[in-house]
Amino acid sequence: MRDRDLVDKLATIVVHADRLGTDDVLADAYRTCQQYVGKGYPTSTRAQPSGRSVGHGASATERHALNDRRDPFRADLAEADAHLRMAARSLAWLDRFATRYEHTTIADVDPEADDQCASCARLRAFSPPYRTPRDLEGVPHKPLCRWCYDVACAEGCWPPLGPLADHHRGKPISAQAMSEALGR
Repeated sequence: MRDRDLVDKLATIVVHADRLGTDDVLADAYRTCQQYVGKGYPTSTRAQPSGRSVGHGASATERHALNDRRDPFRADLAEADAHLRMAARSLAWLDRFATRYEHTTIADVDPEADDQCASCARLRAFSPPYRTPRDLEGVPHKPLCRWCYDVACAEGCWPPLGPLADHHRGKPISAQAMSEALGR
């Protein structure tokens, strides 16, 4: 996901959460729906074209047909509950995700550590290691992330800082841009 997509999604969440939370829209709708559950629906009587009502004097089949109808308010409440539980789980996960990475700033990245990509560490950016190139002449034997490893195998050297920075920003890197950065 690109940074702009993430910002757009977060803005949408904030707008909806603000509307539903601040204006009490969700709480009011939930209370209203709860008040209607079981109140007169399904109805115990139904007007007939002849003018008489089907009610206590109705046949067993008519009473069964009336009582078998689903209560839309109860169904809406059940679905709202399911969505609220799902949203709570999703927001809790996103909070844990943000907490996990909020204190991992680029200044905290140790360029000499073996548990990260040595090439990305030049930018003070963290990437998990993928492989250590052992048979590439001129390429240091340090762990690299998948992207840097692929560049090292294809180009015979670590990626230049310009394309590497673009990669960490989520920008696509063309073959022409890579060639220019390598001076070819």
